[in-house]
Amino acid sequence: MSEAEETAKPVVYDLNGDGVPDEVTVIGETKYIDYNGDDKFDAVVQPDGEVYVDLDGDGTFETHAIDSDGDGVIDTLETDLDGDGVPDVIEKDLDGDGRFDVVERRGVALQAAEAEEAAEAAAEGEEPAEPAEAEEKKAADAAE
Repeated sequence: MSEAEETAKPVVYDLNGDGVPDEVTVIGETKYIDYNGDDKFDAVVQPDGEVYVDLDGDGTFETHAIDSDGDGVIDTLETDLDGDGVPDVIEKDLDGDGRFDVVERRGVALQAAEAEEAAEAAAEGEEPAEPAEAEEKKAADAAE
């Protein structure tokens, strides 16, 4: 077996603590992770420690997971929904409790309800509604 074939051999760990083994494949110095056992890579960890995640399973690593303070805990998620290289949604854990406190869309901080809608849209791979559109939708839903 060549060194390249040996390096690409998957290793199984439970990385996310859900009790289900996760497959890690190392190719060179890059690690590819399959969290859900569908034989598709859900995350990639580059040699420099940069982590990119495919949240919606489409094969595109649109979310950049960042440990901004170097403590080993991801505290910022930047999601590029339209593939232009600029994050469309930014989620941050400011107080270190493991929950994201701030969500921004293209530099505009969102209120809590808008933040929840934006996070749900990002998880589903959809473009979040503009703040005015979200308010109009809430008003229309309340009127029904």
